[in-house]
Amino acid sequence: MCKKLRMAAGNLDCNTELCLTAGGSPRSRSNDAGAEQKHAITIFYGGRVCVCDATEIQARAIISMAMREMEETAMKRRVQSFSLRAEAAAQRQDLQLLNQGLSMKKSLQRFLQKRKTRVCDNIHQRSATAVDQEAAPDSSSFS
Repeated sequence: MCKKLRMAAGNLDCNTELCLTAGGSPRSRSNDAGAEQKHAITIFYGGRVCVCDATEIQARAIISMAMREMEETAMKRRVQSFSLRAEAAAQRQDLQLLNQGLSMKKSLQRFLQKRKTRVCDNIHQRSATAVDQEAAPDSSSFS
C-alpha cells in the first residue's frame, strides 16, 4: 500500500510519499536480512521543520502518533463546541424567561392604563349627563 501525505506549512507545499507494503519495504540483495533501510524524512510540526533518518517501522509509528493526536484534538474541539452550544442555549432560555416576565409586566401596564382611561371617560360622561339634565327645563313645571 502506498500512502501519500500532502502537508502545507506557511507558503511551503510539499508532497512526500511513503510506500508501505505488507511485507515491509523491499530490500536490496546486498543488505543483511535483519537490517532495515533508513530513509530521510521531513516532518512539519508546530511551525518547525525536522529532517531525520527513519526506518519504515519508525515512520509508521510517527504517522500513527500524528493521527492519534489529530483525532484527540478534533474530539476536544467537538466537546468544546458542544459545551459552547449548550451554554448559548441556556442563555437563550434565560432571556426568553426574562422576556416573558417583561412582556407580562408591559401587558399589565397597558391593561391598567386602559382601565384608568375608561374610568376617567365614564366619570366625564356621567358628569356631562348630570349637567345636561340640570340645565334642561322640567316639563312639569310649565304646566
